[in-house]
Amino acid sequence: MASVNITALNTALGAYARQNKVDIFNKILRESTAQYFTTVTGAIDQLPLAKLVTGSILKPYAPGGGFDPTDDALQFGARILNARRISADVEVVPLDLYNSWLGQLAGAPPASPFDIPFEQFIMDAIAKQAQDDLEGAIWNGLYDNTGTTSVDTMDGILQLVKAAVTSGEIPGDNVSTYTAISSTNALDQVKLVRSKIAPQYRNKPMYCFLSVANFDNYMDDYQASVGSVVYNRDYNQVLIEGTQTQLVAIPGMVGPDSDRILITPKENLVFGYDIEGAASNIITQEYNRTIKVMMDFRAGVNFRDGGVIWCNDNE
Repeated sequence: MASVNITALNTALGAYARQNKVDIFNKILRESTAQYFTTVTGAIDQLPLAKLVTGSILKPYAPGGGFDPTDDALQFGARILNARRISADVEVVPLDLYNSWLGQLAGAPPASPFDIPFEQFIMDAIAKQAQDDLEGAIWNGLYDNTGTTSVDTMDGILQLVKAAVTSGEIPGDNVSTYTAISSTNALDQVKLVRSKIAPQYRNKPMYCFLSVANFDNYMDDYQASVGSVVYNRDYNQVLIEGTQTQLVAIPGMVGPDSDRILITPKENLVFGYDIEGAASNIITQEYNRTIKVMMDFRAGVNFRDGGVIWCNDNE
């Protein structure tokens, strides 16, 4: 085939996007470390993350009975998850991609996963890049409405935790002193953060999030100290020995805050998004010898309660 019919390809690409909109967005939004979050669909603009704060209420019985309520025993609080609009504008030059598509098809057996229509090949490539970009934003984002990069789209978990440590919303007793993490101390540093966990939470399932580099440091340190890597062969989970805390390597934990060790239950992290509302769409448009692909959706992250986050101070 010497050329590509741009008009016909735009029609096919638009039809594929409309028919598979939910699957495309699910690939972007849910096949990432968002799997370690509680997900909330239909998040439009601001989503209150309510929590019930309880104080101690038991006391000795007072002779004669009566009613003497404990002050501020039950209080409602709420952090706000901002599910802001996110866009992707991609100019597709079909001839540049066509040879790559043919190369992928070459030699592929019938019914091979590589034997896919050209329009799906294009949309899969766009979705994969959007997924990688979102991964970085979820963890390393710093919202800037004048920005032009993926990390400008939202405040990521590292930024939110940093602010909460500074403000005291994450209590000082939950935060361990920072020491630069290496292959000779990573095991002790993770254990130090875990030692901060309140007794009532010690035996609950948790995630311990580390950068990829520090995950490798932990494994190297464990092998050197203990002699073998601790993991569950049946479920491929790496657990802190003797606990239900699963170590998770996060590709999006990069930059100045990448030495953060963060332990919290899944229920405390929330990923909100919207792919069904009026602001969520995938549009294609023929433009000269190219095709414009315009993608819009909403997404954002936050945590519910700083009191159930344990981390190092990373400063």
